Amino acid sequence: MEESRHRVCVIGGAGYLGSSLVKKLVDEGYTVHATLRSLSEESKVGLLKSFAGADERLKLFEADLLNKSEQAINGCEFVFLVATPTPQAGRLNVDEIVEGVKNVAYACSRCGSVRRLIYTASTGAASPLKEDGNGFKGVMDETCWTPLPLPFHHSNDSLMDYMESKTLAEKEILKIGNDEEGLEVVSLALGAVGGDTCLWYCPYSVSVLFSHLIDDEIGHKSLKFVEDLLGKIPIVHIEDVCDAHIFAMKAPNGSMYGRFLCANSFVSAAEIANYLRHNYPQFHVNLQDQHCSCIMNDHERQVVLNYEKLLHKGFTYKKSLKDGVDDSISCGRRFGHL
Repeated sequence: MEESRHRVCVIGGAGYLGSSLVKKLVDEGYTVHATLRSLSEESKVGLLKSFAGADERLKLFEADLLNKSEQAINGCEFVFLVATPTPQAGRLNVDEIVEGVKNVAYACSRCGSVRRLIYTASTGAASPLKEDGNGFKGVMDETCWTPLPLPFHHSNDSLMDYMESKTLAEKEILKIGNDEEGLEVVSLALGAVGGDTCLWYCPYSVSVLFSHLIDDEIGHKSLKFVEDLLGKIPIVHIEDVCDAHIFAMKAPNGSMYGRFLCANSFVSAAEIANYLRHNYPQFHVNLQDQHCSCIMNDHERQVVLNYEKLLHKGFTYKKSLKDGVDDSISCGRRFGHL
């Protein structure tokens, strides 16, 4: 079957990753069903319809995790479940998010046409924290699961909710993949995603990577939270993220399923700040003034990220940490943040 005849679905097509993935899929000749929470949001609809080839190969559906996703999934061979509520000022409904993820997985199973479901997970669900919360294991890999409830608190309750929901949802969707005959489930646990964007604004995960340069206290606290949770900060470029999702789709039937970490850099907030200080001296980054953790030699956090499982399947990262940070800064400049 020619790739141009493949029909795929992206649940959550208007966010940072979703829009980038939709654009790449359409560019590569796939027929894409993309969902948005509301088709009346002209900025999001207009963005997706502006992609080259969208008139012929893109169909938009109004759906969310809890409602009407089956209509978009029908007739598709592959489904990308990208959608997830993101941390804001208010609390997230963890149970509702987990139930929504399960609803999409069961809809894929019922449809009959879906061969593989690729779920966008988070490395935040793969914490190498010891079960008692007292220090870290030496290696972070696919066998690690974030202990719940989290053994520490953060001032942003919705960020705590987000990590809990991503951990529980990933466990549930992998269980469904094991239980439902004929449905292969691949979980790609992403690090902090940097790079450029096709959106009309700078995504939050991108701005966090240059938060040292703009006195962004929320960004600093987010980096510290990730360090407290994972030991260091996993980072991956948006282009590699999109490529990894498509790689997971193209893998031969039955050859790829289960959980894969998707990040090829693992650094401390201090190392990010140090890189910025040396490569962007015009911003006068002062390591001593950062709100985030800047301990360069904390032996309690000497964790190694093992991301070889995806490499062993044949995937190749094309972008480095430098690319991720530099492209994020270019994105921030384009939108006037720097």
